[in-house]
Amino acid sequence: HMFLLPDGHCVRTSRSIASSMFYDNAGNWAGFADAESRLPLADRGSWSATTALLALEMDDGSAYEYRYHVEGSKMTTHTSRGTKFWMRSRV
Repeated sequence: HMFLLPDGHCVRTSRSIASSMFYDNAGNWAGFADAESRLPLADRGSWSATTALLALEMDDGSAYEYRYHVEGSKMTTHTSRGTKFWMRSRV
């Protein structure tokens, strides 16, 4: 998934969070552990758009450009690798 955020940032994947609570054999609380995924540089960056071109610049230095079209809450992007369909969503 790619998310284009209103502040001009973009992220390629979502973040995962997990937590566990531990109990001893008698059922008494014994502790907890949690973990949170970190996005690598290739999965976060910024985006900008002109009237015909969507540009993504990822924090690892990679860059992508797409011709795009918006109609209502739907957007399509076109590259040499094909067409992708996007939907507007609230984060």
